[in-house]
Amino acid sequence: MIGAPEILIIVTVLVLLVIPVLFLWALIDALRHPDSAWSEIDQNKIVWILVVIFLPLLGSILYLSMIRGKLSRVASD
Repeated sequence: MIGAPEILIIVTVLVLLVIPVLFLWALIDALRHPDSAWSEIDQNKIVWILVVIFLPLLGSILYLSMIRGKLSRVASD
């Protein structure tokens, strides 16, 4: 049977794996879009990169949920 210490270890490992993956995904995605795409959606590329860097978990989640889709739509046009 799995006890509390084992569950804590599993959750910790998952969190420690998820945060870097989200951070790198958001940062690479933000950097690969040209400045013109950012201008079309009225967002500032530098500000979002700084948000992702200084608030890795929250910034990555916000970027991936709010901005990435808009940039992808602009890029596909």
